[in-house]
Amino acid sequence: MLRGAIFSRGKKSKKFAKNSKKTSQDFNYFDTSRVYLGGQSETALRDCLTSRYPRESFVFANKLSTSCFKKEEEIEPLFEAQLKSCGLEYFDFYLMHAQSREIFEKYRACRAYEKAMQFKKEGRIRHLCMSFHDKAEVLDDILTAYPEVEAVQIQLNYLDFEDPAVQSGVKFLPMYLPVLLGGCLLGIRWGVAVGALSPLVSFLITSAAGSPMTALARLPFMSAELLIFAAVAGAFSKKIAKNALWAFPAVISAQIVGRAAFLALVAIFQSVSPFTPALVWGQIVSGVTGLILQAIFAPLIVIALKALLDKKSD
Repeated sequence: MLRGAIFSRGKKSKKFAKNSKKTSQDFNYFDTSRVYLGGQSETALRDCLTSRYPRESFVFANKLSTSCFKKEEEIEPLFEAQLKSCGLEYFDFYLMHAQSREIFEKYRACRAYEKAMQFKKEGRIRHLCMSFHDKAEVLDDILTAYPEVEAVQIQLNYLDFEDPAVQSGVKFLPMYLPVLLGGCLLGIRWGVAVGALSPLVSFLITSAAGSPMTALARLPFMSAELLIFAAVAGAFSKKIAKNALWAFPAVISAQIVGRAAFLALVAIFQSVSPFTPALVWGQIVSGVTGLILQAIFAPLIVIALKALLDKKSD
């Protein structure tokens, strides 16, 4: 069981040193960074913790902070200096610190994640992790690019509950709605075209704006999934034309078949894709709310649009 404390305040360092005999009873997880107190947090932990207690009695987390390196060649010397400052031979958790879209691009350019994977292979870290400060879709993109990340420390404090910058993991799947509507109303041929092209159009438009909504590596999988959504919904289009209530089974069938197909494709091609079945299953679970809402409202929109079209044709 982990019982933790972030170790970064000078007064807390003194208090911890004074009461260090209680450490194993009170908590065993320690989180620090070289940027805390200008590196003094690391040396304080060495003096108060790592030099006094058996290594197996505590769990230690440190971070690779963006202000501490400018290029790839600086990462390993920095990491070795961190181990020395902390008096350790390995870190239990090593976090890519305060990841956002902008900071992540620097880490990717400097191959920081690859360096951390190297340290893990060498036994100098046990788990590759990250701390995160951005929107949910950015986190999704990072984990798609690096599914090797084993844990994420997110910004979620009591004071953050009303912060519009902090998002939950629930996904409302906005890209699925036009595809479902297209399949139900336009039929298989045009619906499939909408499904296949939607992720590409989204990627091109949001990339031009400097914030791509869909990671490039995900495009083939998303296009295939949405194509199937549209095809299944489109298979009901003739029935919907006679009775719009068929939109309800059309949408639900498309959701079930489409998500199942996505999971199957990932299982088949996981050796050459950025996804794993576990990652996709997590995405499916986090999107259940969106699927339920669309299963209710997409058919209602189809019914309303069909009524409007029928009225105009009269």
